[in-house]
Amino acid sequence: MSGSLVCDNLSYSNELTNLNGHNEQREALLKKIECQEINLKSDEVISIMFLLHRNALETYKDLEDFLNGRKSNLIYKWCKQGVEVGDMWEKKFYESLFIIKNYRMLKAFDIEAVNAVHTFNHRYLIPNIRLELYKICEHIYGPDLNILLVQMRETSVKECLEMYLLKWISEGLISVDNEVDIKVLADSLQAMKMTKFADNILHYQSSIVSLGEQLAKTEFVEDYPIIDPNNVGLCLIINQKRFIQDPNNQKIVLGERNGTQFDGERLDELFRMHFKFDVKTEQNIPSVAMINIIQEKIKMFFKPNHSVFVLIILSHGTKDFVYGSDSKPVSIIRIESCLKIPQLEVKPKIIIIQACQGDDYVRAPTRATLDAAKIEGDDVTARDWPTDTIFCMSTIPLFASPRHKEKGAWYIIKLCEVLKKHSEEELHSVLIKLSRILNTEPVFGSQHQIRTIPEFRSRLTKNLYLRKVQKSN
Repeated sequence: MSGSLVCDNLSYSNELTNLNGHNEQREALLKKIECQEINLKSDEVISIMFLLHRNALETYKDLEDFLNGRKSNLIYKWCKQGVEVGDMWEKKFYESLFIIKNYRMLKAFDIEAVNAVHTFNHRYLIPNIRLELYKICEHIYGPDLNILLVQMRETSVKECLEMYLLKWISEGLISVDNEVDIKVLADSLQAMKMTKFADNILHYQSSIVSLGEQLAKTEFVEDYPIIDPNNVGLCLIINQKRFIQDPNNQKIVLGERNGTQFDGERLDELFRMHFKFDVKTEQNIPSVAMINIIQEKIKMFFKPNHSVFVLIILSHGTKDFVYGSDSKPVSIIRIESCLKIPQLEVKPKIIIIQACQGDDYVRAPTRATLDAAKIEGDDVTARDWPTDTIFCMSTIPLFASPRHKEKGAWYIIKLCEVLKKHSEEELHSVLIKLSRILNTEPVFGSQHQIRTIPEFRSRLTKNLYLRKVQKSN
């Protein structure tokens, strides 16, 4: 057993995750988009710009100029602006081509149709409400469009429904961004007996309204609301396995975290299959990129109907820090600060860190010597966290957190077991059970009588149930 236990703070790796941008490749891609755009039909340009628009009024005016021959290359300009604002423009562009079913152009960018279905069919980047409105645009034209315009009391003459939608959004008649309000349009569709379309778009309004109602009643509610039990929230796993040495600090040598791949798989299965989370995993992230990646993933994948955010970091550590794959520390306070964004406001946030906080081990009264050459550790501590946050550490300050090279981290193994077994209990109660087990059971049945003492610090203001028992009437 001593040959398999490690703790995440002592070893070395030669592998580097390189996230630097490639300016030449980006410029070549933009040039290719500019050249390919001339092959698009005008209605395809309108549809793409509707799906991708950042500002409805500006896009509406640009499209009017485009239709009158005064402007061109709107998509190229949108992509170029995306480079400046950093909003995943490339993936959104490809996704828009998939939505309008222009597989020919996708192939021009080396994306086969069969792969496009697998990659873009989940449609995470373009808001779902825009997709539903685009579907309506595909079906309403000619006489039906004229009837809808009468219902909406619209007197202007435009090329297609997308143009009207952009006009109505810019005028505030409907809203499809932070707050969805499309009741006027839904009422008009219902008057036309197009109930299916009306119901589809009202679904997004009702979801957000119901959330607003729940939040308005927050002081009277004892439990955090779970809006959609089949889509509870977003779980982001940062799994650091390989590290390179920091040339400016030769004293820090961080070893490869063998076994962490099993922790990643175990956590993915637990949150994806058992708790119905959308799970995203990032591996071997350098310190300079960690904060940006966390915020980027939240902005991309945390949806309005998500109820809980979970951040899990598996890495080496030291007191108050976790390490990036470049062997440079990232402050826990910086990670805390990056979660203070509008998308997560009043939403419960669970932060789980598997990392040592030191090199010592908690032992039973019988003292034994552990093979130091086979020990790795993950070190960190917690500071003040935002409201509605619970912070879970695999060990207490100054102590190591054992990990088995062939099984994974002891804390993660037991955490997953206890969460699954007691999944319908309130989270604080589950974590207390976990602490009791880890305090009494020797690590991996070790004869060395090694114990771990985890800790959690809660700033939650209500009870949190990841799965609730469905009560029968």
